[in-house]
Amino acid sequence: MVNGPGDDCIEIWNLVFMQFNRDETKTLNPLPKPSVDTGAGLERVTAVLQGVKNNYDTDLIRPIINFISELCGKEYHYDTPEGMSMRVVADHARATALLSPTVFTG
Repeated sequence: MVNGPGDDCIEIWNLVFMQFNRDETKTLNPLPKPSVDTGAGLERVTAVLQGVKNNYDTDLIRPIINFISELCGKEYHYDTPEGMSMRVVADHARATALLSPTVFTG
């Protein structure tokens, strides 16, 4: 299994084939324009290049987590409920900062 315990490989790119829409009756209907989404993200590639085990330890996101840790007055530890909460806040803050202004203005 990729990314499993004790595994020595990590998925940095995947392909998602989008060709159906599942309706309210659970029927799969062909999409008018099927497509392929490539899941090679900036964060995944950065984690590999920086030699860290997850996206949150890269220099793209860790500074945000460190700032949240300071604001909360709690140390960041990956395997704790607080650590998970800090990662969620960091991820949402980063996404919000990158939103298009049209999202807010219509």
